[in-house]
Amino acid sequence: PAFDTRRLHRDGTELDVSLAISPVRDGAGRLIGAAAVLRDIRERKRAEQAQARSLETYLRLIEMAPFGVVLIDAEERVVQLGRSANRSSHQRPMIGLTFTEIMRNHWPESFVETALAALRRTLATGEPFSGVVSETRIDTGVRETFDWSLHRVTLPDGRLGVVSYFFDLPERRRQEERVELLLREVNH
Repeated sequence: PAFDTRRLHRDGTELDVSLAISPVRDGAGRLIGAAAVLRDIRERKRAEQAQARSLETYLRLIEMAPFGVVLIDAEERVVQLGRSANRSSHQRPMIGLTFTEIMRNHWPESFVETALAALRRTLATGEPFSGVVSETRIDTGVRETFDWSLHRVTLPDGRLGVVSYFFDLPERRRQEERVELLLREVNH
């Protein structure tokens, strides 16, 4: 069996190594010693650290997005969502739920079926989906209008998944109007 450890080199630097120890036996099968093999694994450790930082950045980008972002795995379970998506769910826990469960908690069945078909098509074929949705939520009774898109992605664990983006159109228009107003004031 091998295990990873740190060892001190003669020059005083620490090395990341994999240490494997095997028994050495004589012709009669008696234990007469052990053989140890040290393998330098510094490059592997650097790659693992870089991968961990990359994953952290990936998940942080999703979390901090100023629009709705939901990351869904191949089993149609939510694995990550951004703050805006969490706000639209009225802070109900969503991670670990299936896309179907979430949709059925918020939207009429006609839209749920359309959304599921789009999600499954994107996951199966890699063909992106986008459209404008205007539906009345069953949980709040409020009509919402938003740009919605689906894109197949490779998840950090190497499996395929889907990222869902949605932009609240009335809110986006309000933000654009604020920017336009500010620009007019600056230019005036």
